Amino acid sequence: MKTSLTDICKTEQFLEGKLPTTEALVFEARMITNHELRLNVHIQKKLMVVLKYFYRRQLKQKSEQAGKLLFSDPGKRDFQNNISQLFKH
Repeated sequence: MKTSLTDICKTEQFLEGKLPTTEALVFEARMITNHELRLNVHIQKKLMVVLKYFYRRQLKQKSEQAGKLLFSDPGKRDFQNNISQLFKH
């Protein structure tokens, strides 16, 4: 079950809706006739979801760390006040 780099790239483009219409139709036809390609597309789709979740979680953690740093440092009092002013009603 060896997947070519071309298939991986095409699969990514297909899943992201970046293939031109004719290429997408050809790819879909290949999936209908090729069980291995269909399985690889399914696996790659799942991987993309997991990676997206992982990077979102990582970004959230980094944002929270930056927030803690910025709002706990007494030397950043002006910044803290400016941000507080933005969110006052």
